[in-house]
Amino acid sequence: MLEKNIENQTIALAAVHQSCWIIEKISWNGEYSTDSLMPLIHSIFKIDSTSIQDIYGDISKLTIGLKHLKDEITNITNNYETKKYFKDLIYLADGLSRRTDISVLIQNTLQEYNQIIKQENPTIIEQSEKLSSLYLNTLSKIEPRIVITGDNKYLTIPKNASIIRTALFAGLRAVYLWKQSGGTRIKLFFFKSKIKNQINNYMGC
Repeated sequence: MLEKNIENQTIALAAVHQSCWIIEKISWNGEYSTDSLMPLIHSIFKIDSTSIQDIYGDISKLTIGLKHLKDEITNITNNYETKKYFKDLIYLADGLSRRTDISVLIQNTLQEYNQIIKQENPTIIEQSEKLSSLYLNTLSKIEPRIVITGDNKYLTIPKNASIIRTALFAGLRAVYLWKQSGGTRIKLFFFKSKIKNQINNYMGC
């Protein structure tokens, strides 16, 4: 289990926001950043780690998520889609907690994927395709399903759809880590100043 502290909660929240940012960028503009996606994919495969720093690696790789989170909690931005996806991911986490069969299938499949990664060293797109397939076979069966808004000309491209599902998967992972480290929506509301200070510490502000 993770330590319950504001430091871990902040990192997990940054990962949630980075996941949402990727979803929004690719669904509306057809763009994504490999550097921003890699730590999120890494977090999904780190299923046995008890250190959030080990799960995400270098915190600087979550800079986009940290900035996005800071803008939201300081009301610089009021992004409806981010709020919606965050809420949807919380509901998905709650739904998954009631489906032990799906949880076991996900864990077993990720362990198999980990062995494949060690042997074959797949590209980020190949990893994303595997995670997308796992999402479709498991998490997409939990109601209510998450509906993505965006431009259809980008949403219908298979590679983009795979990356979106991967980002949702990573967002779900981050929500679980946030909860494990003591995060709740009430704490997020009342501890905004503490989270902001921790973001500044991580970003060297």
